Amino acid sequence: IGTGDENGYYYQYGKQLCEKLNATQKVEAKIVTTSGSAGNIRLINQGYLDVALVQSDIVYAATHNIEQFSDAKIKNIHSYRGLYTDTCHLVVHADSDILDVTDLQNKKVGVNQSLSGTFFTVCRIFDSYNMSLQDINLVFKSYQDSRIKEILCNFLTNDLISLKKFRIITKYSRI
Repeated sequence: IGTGDENGYYYQYGKQLCEKLNATQKVEAKIVTTSGSAGNIRLINQGYLDVALVQSDIVYAATHNIEQFSDAKIKNIHSYRGLYTDTCHLVVHADSDILDVTDLQNKKVGVNQSLSGTFFTVCRIFDSYNMSLQDINLVFKSYQDSRIKEILCNFLTNDLISLKKFRIITKYSRI
């Protein structure tokens, strides 16, 4: 099962799915660390994976040969079902002057790995604001290499002291 960065949600979900499948079915499921959703589609298409976790919008782009898959010949990709609602948060330091997506111009923006679903979601967000990736300073980092894991854990565990250091930008619902 193709997942993503081993510190990301898809890896954790895939790991649990493998354990459940191996315990209850007559299969030998193995977890595979990958670069993310778009990479998983390409690995399935090339025959390296049989199953992968992929954002639904990435499956749509692949099966319709659009966006990052416009030059690819993706075939035999089928979506089984949605597992959960995937969200994307734009998180900035609490004292930042960034109030909107357009304020990110010429700023460093962490976008995970280049073949991750997060990266392509960021592309769509910027496109909806008539911005391009050339308008920002892209930083490709895995969850482990960035502070995003710490930030998300603080939000999820309601670490109120750390929460005061960050805020979520909510004005980007154009996509």
